[in-house]
Amino acid sequence: MLIGIHVRNFGILHRTTIGVTRDQLRKQAVHDFGRFDGSGRYPLNQLTVLIGKNSSGKSSLIDALSFVTDCLKHDVQVAST
Repeated sequence: MLIGIHVRNFGILHRTTIGVTRDQLRKQAVHDFGRFDGSGRYPLNQLTVLIGKNSSGKSSLIDALSFVTDCLKHDVQVAST
């Protein structure tokens, strides 16, 4: 299950984090597992809705997820083409 993603330098997304990343979970586990630090980041659910104005990166995020999927299914060379 995907609970978060951090994207850098992919299309319009220069540095974008959605959900909770592995590093954030590690920091949180040390403090108080089960509650989050108030940063406004929560794990992604089974249904996540992307809402934003035009040219804000919604399609770029979907393309980045598709790229990762292709990397896992095949390899980076195939995913890059």
